[in-house]
Amino acid sequence: MMAGQDECPLDTSATREREGNAGLPALPAVLGLREASATAAWLAALIREGIERIDASQVRQIDTAGLQLLLAARQSLSARARVLDLDAPSAALRETACRLGVHEALGLQEQTR
Repeated sequence: MMAGQDECPLDTSATREREGNAGLPALPAVLGLREASATAAWLAALIREGIERIDASQVRQIDTAGLQLLLAARQSLSARARVLDLDAPSAALRETACRLGVHEALGLQEQTR
């Protein structure tokens, strides 16, 4: 961990999670290198369809490849003056993003309340 990143400013308690968000496309439970190709194609399709909000509550395992996909999707939308909203991010997603210092880039700083 880098200096100054000893504590995550996000609330990473499981009590912050909500059950599935009906009507929203949902990220898979495992989002890693093995799933990267399929997830990248899925995210690209969502972006083409104009979907900007996805259910992130079911993510139980995510690695740097998964985070990179989410960051790339946010960057792609940002270039079009749009934002990807990760709805109800799971504790695993928040903890991993925070540990790697990308929580703000993923828009998770708003989840601190």
